[in-house]
Amino acid sequence: GILEWNKAYRKLGFAGAIKVDQQPDDPDFDPENIHYNTFRWMTADAGFAMGPSRVDPRTGQILDADIIFDASFLDSWNQRWETFRSDDVAALTPNWSPYDETLLNGGSLPLGHRHSTACSYCFEMQRQTGFAAAVFMASGVSATGELPKEFVHEGLKEVVMHEVGHTLGLRHNFKASTWKPLEEINNPESGKAEGTIASVMDYAPANLMVDPKEQGLYYSQTIGPYDYWAIEYGYKPISSKEDEELEKIASRAGEPQLAYGTDEDTRSFDPDPYSNRFDLGQDPLAYVKRQIETTSKLLPEVVDKTVKDGEGYQKARQAFNLLFNEYHRALGFAARFPGGVSVSRHHKGDENAKPPFEVIDAETQRDAMKLVTETAFSPPPIDGESLNYLAVSRWSHWGTRDPIRLDVPVHDDVLSLQESLLSQTLSSMTLDRILDNEFKVPDDKDAYTLAEHLDMIVNSIFSEWQAPVEGNVSNRKPAIDSFRRNLQRAAVRRLCAIVTHGSGSPYDAQTLVRMHLRKLQEQAEKKLDGGTPLDAYSRAHLADSLARIEQALNADVSLPIVN
Repeated sequence: GILEWNKAYRKLGFAGAIKVDQQPDDPDFDPENIHYNTFRWMTADAGFAMGPSRVDPRTGQILDADIIFDASFLDSWNQRWETFRSDDVAALTPNWSPYDETLLNGGSLPLGHRHSTACSYCFEMQRQTGFAAAVFMASGVSATGELPKEFVHEGLKEVVMHEVGHTLGLRHNFKASTWKPLEEINNPESGKAEGTIASVMDYAPANLMVDPKEQGLYYSQTIGPYDYWAIEYGYKPISSKEDEELEKIASRAGEPQLAYGTDEDTRSFDPDPYSNRFDLGQDPLAYVKRQIETTSKLLPEVVDKTVKDGEGYQKARQAFNLLFNEYHRALGFAARFPGGVSVSRHHKGDENAKPPFEVIDAETQRDAMKLVTETAFSPPPIDGESLNYLAVSRWSHWGTRDPIRLDVPVHDDVLSLQESLLSQTLSSMTLDRILDNEFKVPDDKDAYTLAEHLDMIVNSIFSEWQAPVEGNVSNRKPAIDSFRRNLQRAAVRRLCAIVTHGSGSPYDAQTLVRMHLRKLQEQAEKKLDGGTPLDAYSRAHLADSLARIEQALNADVSLPIVN
């Protein structure tokens, strides 16, 4: 993994630019000595890797670089995710970090914080290894959940290349995974020759196929075209006219394989849906669909495939949680498309240069929102009876927590994930961007509108309010099932908050939501008063929702008395 970077230097005329030696068996050897750049394999049981470097502030020259690499990321899925549940919504929100919450709440980053020094790749790889173990168990590849050696070796090498890239001066590139379509990523020949992603400086998820015959590389095994380009810019010997030569190299930025988006372009609230941590492929929506298909296919197999006769059911619980959470984590990428804006850093005059901002194609935004409404807002792909076999783990260790409920709190888990997607699609920033994008799109081109966006959300979530009740209903077979009732209650709360508090949303959104609430009011009244046979659950739910809607529509504004 370290020596892989020699390929980029060889193109510049340096043979063996990077050399690796074992640390000498000498008690006086000091890895902090600036004469040595060290790679230290640690056993801190913390699941991290870091590749920092120290530079001369006058010139930018890298003087010293040391990498620390904790071995436990290879098996930490069993420890960190043992009791993982879906109530950790922040961890499932695409590109979320603790700094995002600080900035959204009006705060500022800590003094001295730099995006370029924050790398959580190895730490987040724990989720990837955990999800991979669940896939291998549920698909029958590994009965025990043990990771195949090829997977471990490929993942290890990929992370090593990533951290070495940092010590050489490279920053994250979260657009590198959009280089190839998924079909090409699974081509083992081209993957070995040129890599599966354009840069090892991305955070790449495990490339997992349910059918072993379709499986390509799990992780990229060589540096990509962006890495060659960045090393050329930073290290190419230039005898004269340095500015002109560097400008010539940089002018290639418009080439598709050199697409770039880094940390400050890839926060949870940033607009570019193609710049993500842990997505894969040229079309993020195709990746989302693949993850949904994979998890939906494997969830029913969890109990049979992960538990042998004579064993407890704890592994089934672990695998279920990891698969179920991946189903919703992937949908978070789709929820970034409505109101999306592609961001580029190209310069005027670069070949194939794009403008700094491009509104995402209207049809792509519609497809993404349709994917969210048809999957995340529908009842979950779970067999309720199978939840009785998901035993909680009794394993206790620092960094884990005892669950409050021993059984699976399925309604709470589903709702928390659905609310995360509601937060994305109804956030004031998303609604603002959709409205702004309407103005940015030429009049003769199709645009995804704010009115259309709210129509899709309301019509999909409240479809039972609009359609006639079919068949005989009862408390065991309600007209509106329990998961949909929870979702509708959450949506009513959010819609009412937009009307009563504004929530920072554009005024057009507030007026449109008020219109939708009036329609919902009429539909609920018709269902309750029109003689429609309803079960107790659905009738109580509609009556309660109607009362909340009427309160919001009739709310008064109270102003403080100023003396």
